[in-house]
Amino acid sequence: MRAAAPQADRWSACYAPHTAMYFDQFGKVRACCQNTGVYLGDVATQSVREIWESAEAERMRGTLEHNDFSAGCDFCEWQLREGNEDILFARQYDVLAPDARRPTWPKLMEFSVTNTCNLACVMCNGDWSSTIRSKRERRPPIPPAYRDGFYEELAEFLPHLEQAKFLGGEPFLGQEPLRIMEMLAALPEPPVVTITTNGTLYTSRVQRILDALVPNLVISLDGASTATYDAIRVGAHFPDVLANLDRFRAELGPGRVSITHCLMTSNWHEFAELLGIAEERDLMVGVNVVRFPQEQSLYQLDADDLAHVVGSLRATDVSMLTSHRLATWNGHLAALEHRLEVIRRDDRTLGNAHGLPGAPKGPPGIFGRSPWPGVPFKEHLVDPPPLTPAVPAPEATAVEIGFDGRVQVVHVAGSLPFGIHEADGAHADVLGEQLHGSFGHLDTWTITAPADHEDQVRIRTGDDGSGSVLDIQIDARRDDDGQLLGARYLFAVTALPDRHHR
Repeated sequence: MRAAAPQADRWSACYAPHTAMYFDQFGKVRACCQNTGVYLGDVATQSVREIWESAEAERMRGTLEHNDFSAGCDFCEWQLREGNEDILFARQYDVLAPDARRPTWPKLMEFSVTNTCNLACVMCNGDWSSTIRSKRERRPPIPPAYRDGFYEELAEFLPHLEQAKFLGGEPFLGQEPLRIMEMLAALPEPPVVTITTNGTLYTSRVQRILDALVPNLVISLDGASTATYDAIRVGAHFPDVLANLDRFRAELGPGRVSITHCLMTSNWHEFAELLGIAEERDLMVGVNVVRFPQEQSLYQLDADDLAHVVGSLRATDVSMLTSHRLATWNGHLAALEHRLEVIRRDDRTLGNAHGLPGAPKGPPGIFGRSPWPGVPFKEHLVDPPPLTPAVPAPEATAVEIGFDGRVQVVHVAGSLPFGIHEADGAHADVLGEQLHGSFGHLDTWTITAPADHEDQVRIRTGDDGSGSVLDIQIDARRDDDGQLLGARYLFAVTALPDRHHR
């Protein structure tokens, strides 16, 4: 693995764990939003200070100081491997490099502390949108993760921040982000505040926040026409959001307003027009690399389809673009060209999706039978079976795995010979490793799929050495249209005859 682009005075491949804390909607703390495999801590069991000084944080800092991306940093490792240094996610933390290798305070805190949202975007899921969670997925709300004690601990850190960022859900709707914004507004010298919003709201409450914090606003804009935008950002209307964008720009100035864009299969044909909207307003554009869901990801296209996209973009007239907009166009076109080169090599050593982070790796099995990690079912059924019950069987431990491979423990019963809570919030690969460590490799398991139920898999593991086997039932979770949302796993330990279950 080659290191990040050389810089004479850079002493870490990425400064995120040295300088930043990212708080997610489940109460887990990470170094950044892209690191989904390693947690610095959990506010349910640790104070903010304990998390900042945790062994997990120290381990991540040390690995990156040795240009090692193994501590959950596979997204940036992938970007480097494909030659995408111009858009490398880690570089945004360079400007926040700390003066000391083990600073007393972080410079940046990112708050994605709620999934409260009024939209149901096609590339999103219920972990990030309460609307999707309740209406499309029919799941119960995410339990509140941030109690009063957290805010008391946070108050010690806020005066030392240089930057505070708020992400979604929708920050202008969630109680948790609004409470933190009020705490920042009460400071004699608040840090620079950046709020990423879907741009659908311009209320008196929003105006009070603008007046109190004078924040930078990042407006999500995933299309350049009403037809494309409204089909992607379900619940929003393009002309209204564009009007709010202009209103925000007039209120704050062009230097404090920018656009963020999810470049996908459903909108790449309007990428130049989207940048043109920004060009007309002299706004910067940040582009998100979408990996999942598969049908929205340009990076999951096969070679022929991606070649068509790249060829069409190459042929597009972008003479109207200048400055940051032109650099953004060139950087992401180059990234797609690099991706095309990689998949044309047909090098399977990088896994089923040529090393794309989060894609299944290795031979088919319990965690590799689908483009979605840990979700071994077809992505769409015309006539889907009824959704499985939301409340798991009382004698079984239950977890849910979403399209991004994140594990969520929803019910614990009985005793398992591995730490199920260690997998909570982690990638499905972590759960897979725990199962293999306790019950042997999947080659020793019995895996069946009922002929009358293509949305169910049943597994009986091997003996763990103590006379126990693990029975697993996996059921798909789908919306009313048959679109795959994730999977629910039910675990039950069974003692073999004449042997004692530990």
